[in-house]
Amino acid sequence: MRIGEFEASLVSDGVFRMDGGAVFGVVPKPLWERLLPSDERNRVRLETNCLLVRCGTDVVLIEAGLGRKFSKKHRDIYAVSDEVTLEKSLRAVGVEPEAVTHVVLTHLHFDHCGGATRRDEHGRIVPTFPNARHCVQRAEWEAATRPTPATDRAYDRDNLEALEAEGLLDLVEGEVEVRPGIRAIPVPGHTRAHQIVRVASGGDALVFLGDLVPTTHHVRTHYNTAYDLNLEATMLRKVALLEEACREGWRLVFYHDTDVPVGTVEKDTSGHFLVKPLEADA
Repeated sequence: MRIGEFEASLVSDGVFRMDGGAVFGVVPKPLWERLLPSDERNRVRLETNCLLVRCGTDVVLIEAGLGRKFSKKHRDIYAVSDEVTLEKSLRAVGVEPEAVTHVVLTHLHFDHCGGATRRDEHGRIVPTFPNARHCVQRAEWEAATRPTPATDRAYDRDNLEALEAEGLLDLVEGEVEVRPGIRAIPVPGHTRAHQIVRVASGGDALVFLGDLVPTTHHVRTHYNTAYDLNLEATMLRKVALLEEACREGWRLVFYHDTDVPVGTVEKDTSGHFLVKPLEADA
């Protein structure tokens, strides 16, 4: 995709499966299963649509996927394979991990930041992108490294400590410009300091939604994940953002959608949001 002066590419860290009830929260299974069928273990198939943005010497990766530091047990739970990985996807578009200059993480749940670190040939956990600055909201980092009883199962320190040890973290507070035209914007609700990323140039804009709107199905007001710490905040911010996206014609990236990774939103005659898929190179 072109966004003004930027070249943007989707790069996948592969698909995995997660409990459908967790993905759709309070929505009854007979409703969500019409949209996303589950397997015999009640799991639905999710993607990891990371976004690579290039301009000049800047190579910016938005989200880092699952990673592959899973135990055998957790590989089975989440149905993780090595067929597609983020490093393979990056190399397919001509980018080596060492060439990435910036990584922006919407939040620090394992399926969004796990790929920021990897195990080396000695089994040590090291940064996957050793030359990149990693942008995270300070409050999100504090939530992940000093969890409460409500969040102690949500974060994995193994995904994080190597970034801190190597001095690769940029802990930010509030809205910031990561690079000219690329802004990280806090939208708390899913986590304490979840952020989205807006890429804008030449009158065009693309917004990476993270888990504010994880799939196209979640544009429905009451379709939200069970992992949202503040459900009301998620719903209000989601509706406000989708209203603005309708007015401005933004392209939106749906991180977990297996069928429609990028689209625009519009409203039907009843005022409900609908997603219009975008073709490649749009």
